[in-house]
Amino acid sequence: MRDEHEVERALDRCMTAKQLIEQLEDLDPDARIFFVCNYGDYHRTQQALPVEEVIGTDSSALRSTAYSGSGVCMIEDDGMDDKDEEEDGEEVEIHQIAFLR
Repeated sequence: MRDEHEVERALDRCMTAKQLIEQLEDLDPDARIFFVCNYGDYHRTQQALPVEEVIGTDSSALRSTAYSGSGVCMIEDDGMDDKDEEEDGEEVEIHQIAFLR
């Protein structure tokens, strides 16, 4: 069963672009950028994934999922309004999301 508040909790933990920019200003401009996350194995290995590009921002809907360690997955925006219905009839909200790859 999905937790209906998982998206709100993820958004509360999520850094804004403004906060990220403020943090990056204090770094060496030649420092390489990696995204670190738990691999999910027995030893909880911290994997380092290189950030290769900033894709930009887009309007996307988020919903909770049991298939992701974050508990949240993205639904591509296909012309949804600020609130719309997903395939299974569940109402979702659209958020401005910044993407790094």
